[in-house]
Amino acid sequence: MKRGRSWVATDVNYFDHPVIQSLTDTQKVAHQKCIHKAKSLRNGGEFASRHYLAVILTPSYARAIPRLMAEGLLIETSDGRIIVKNYDEWQVDGTSAERQRRRRAKIAAESRESHSVYRNRQDTETEKDTLTNRGGMLSVGEIYARGGAK
Repeated sequence: MKRGRSWVATDVNYFDHPVIQSLTDTQKVAHQKCIHKAKSLRNGGEFASRHYLAVILTPSYARAIPRLMAEGLLIETSDGRIIVKNYDEWQVDGTSAERQRRRRAKIAAESRESHSVYRNRQDTETEKDTLTNRGGMLSVGEIYARGGAK
């Protein structure tokens, strides 16, 4: 299961659709569960088999599978996979590219800022080691280590 938050898109008129209105409340919830469970799968919108989907839905909602298939909300492929109809069309995230761009810009800004803090810290430490700020003379070894007198 994925960690963090995942979202699914639902048409605000979902319950007004004639096919959805013809379903029982349990069948509506079963269809919504199919959509939600499909989001957590590697192949979004696609279940390995009818049996696998039944296990995921639990017995009370698995009884709705034949009706959902009869209404065309679930489609069984020739190799036995179950696909949520129009899943790819509805679950496209139109804001993904923009959110990712903002996230990358934020990371880059934080990286630049942390580099600046690191550089400033190094400059400050260098100033502390100067002859006037140290309160004493540098040894010959310290002068050579620094590449000469400062």
